[in-house]
Amino acid sequence: MTHSQKFPVSVFFPAYNDEKSIAPLVDTAVAVLKKHAAEFEVIVVDDGSRDGTAVMLEQLRVRYQLYVRIVTHPENRGYGAALRGGFAAARKSSTPMAMDNTT
Repeated sequence: MTHSQKFPVSVFFPAYNDEKSIAPLVDTAVAVLKKHAAEFEVIVVDDGSRDGTAVMLEQLRVRYQLYVRIVTHPENRGYGAALRGGFAAARKSSTPMAMDNTT
């Protein structure tokens, strides 16, 4: 494998009440993946957020309609369920990558 080879990539982010932080995270992921992946998808699992996360995610889905998909849990199921939801939703890669914006 050379550094010039590009592969399909699935990346997902669990989100819970991340209205203020999710847009920069998705913007950055899309920008980086456009440069480095043959094809990709960014999946965000909204795990029952009660703030404006769902509205922000819809705006991101519209902005990046070719790349961003949203999985919605109507109620908070916990981090593990959000991870399972992301892995199950991945279509571009047989080895999806879970990302977290927790510092």
